Amino acid sequence: FTTNDLRYKVFRSIIRRRFAKHLYSILHPDLALGIGKTLSRSSRMRRLTRTDRELKLKGLEDYAHKQIQMHGHDVVVLGHSHEPVISKIARGSEESENYGYYVNCGDWIKHYTYVIIIDGIPDLKIFEQKEL
Repeated sequence: FTTNDLRYKVFRSIIRRRFAKHLYSILHPDLALGIGKTLSRSSRMRRLTRTDRELKLKGLEDYAHKQIQMHGHDVVVLGHSHEPVISKIARGSEESENYGYYVNCGDWIKHYTYVIIIDGIPDLKIFEQKEL
């Protein structure tokens, strides 16, 4: 949902067109699912340059800032980047006690991270498997 992800915006504009939806709906389900898996896998396998990765992370954080500062949300939780992050975002001046939280829950495969929210306060956790 980043504002600076041109590749995703182009892809989304194509797949949301009525013609593309109709074309996809007439495919056999096995073929349609196969295409979806291939596109998803190519997206996951794509290696971003450091600059592109930083732009993607900045785009997610900018989106969270907008939701907190302009729309008054208390917590914005995202997971698209797979990078665990938690940060306070001031709604007004930096001295203000009025703030929200941006949380990116990371992922379950590499970082083993997840988020809990108790009384409106998010906490980023790392799962640690106990020996039986």
